[in-house]
Amino acid sequence: MKTNLSKKSILGALAILIIGGGFFLWRGPLAFDPQMPKVKRGETQTPASVQVLLEEGNLAFAKKNISGALKAYQKALSQDESYYLAYEKLGDVYFYEKNYSTALQNYNAATSLNPQNTILPIKIVRTLLGLRKTTQAKAQVEKITPDTQASLYY
Repeated sequence: MKTNLSKKSILGALAILIIGGGFFLWRGPLAFDPQMPKVKRGETQTPASVQVLLEEGNLAFAKKNISGALKAYQKALSQDESYYLAYEKLGDVYFYEKNYSTALQNYNAATSLNPQNTILPIKIVRTLLGLRKTTQAKAQVEKITPDTQASLYY
């Protein structure tokens, strides 16, 4: 009976990810990201700082200016290759463009830099489903912590 529950929860999580991925594509990219570092008003920032570039990329992505978002995120990575959020944002752009293999590479790079992130495994599963790799997606779902799996339902 316990294995049936885990299979049901895995299948339910996969269904929610599929529906959630479709909602993301229907609604479009998000301009607000709670993980994005905040820049206080009045602070002097160099125009080429990583945070400013990520904000520029977010604004471009929100306006569906894909090439502008890609340039901003790639420039942020060229300045700081250890900043996981730039990889994650690149993955989001490539996922939006349905370039799932490149999105997966960026999500994996972000995960290697920030393994505690609970959102990245979900994005990886969604991307694997986009690549039609359901077996790998199921294996990835099983690696997601129970708390994160539970949050998929609410």
